[in-house]
Amino acid sequence: MMGILRANYGDGFYRVQNGGGWRKFGKRAHEERARITCLTGHMPWTVGQFVPGPKRYAVMLRDPVDRVASLYWFCRHFRAHRWHTYAMRCTLAQFAVGRAFADLDNGITRWLAGREDVGSLKIKRMLTDEDVRIAMAHLQTASVGFVRSFKQSVGTWACEFGWRHTKAQRKQALHYPRPTKAERRIIAEYNRFDVALYEWAREAA
Repeated sequence: MMGILRANYGDGFYRVQNGGGWRKFGKRAHEERARITCLTGHMPWTVGQFVPGPKRYAVMLRDPVDRVASLYWFCRHFRAHRWHTYAMRCTLAQFAVGRAFADLDNGITRWLAGREDVGSLKIKRMLTDEDVRIAMAHLQTASVGFVRSFKQSVGTWACEFGWRHTKAQRKQALHYPRPTKAERRIIAEYNRFDVALYEWAREAA
């Protein structure tokens, strides 16, 4: 996806780096932020306020259970990851319920609601139905795509945003064991807000 965005926006493309890069973005000079025509990355919804002028939002959603499972195996696979050691000591189920960092506790809802305890940061407070309501309200103003229908979503965005380049560069995929039914049930239970939000978005699409 990053390759598609770079090809279409060129010098106007800016990717917020993982690990809290969105915090630094808001501190950049106004003139520098004004030159950005495409801001992307993992960041709270409210980071958009730091981009001057009118804005349009696009969000790519992934099945919440698959997202947590993928994160677990990603952490185990890459030794440089800050949560590698932690993931190596856990089963998938233990990793999912440990709530060691915010992405493991309804991470999708946290990002979309504009919460600042997101990603690999520590959880400051548990989510409520109000956070889900805010996340839903934000999604209603965005163009929503889904990882499970990636090509179709890219095609929709190409028409909507006037993209000329839509060919994604294939990367070496990390293959991992699919979660068992029991693991899926556990992950879904601990990410019930994300599951509700995802199902709502699928029905609204």
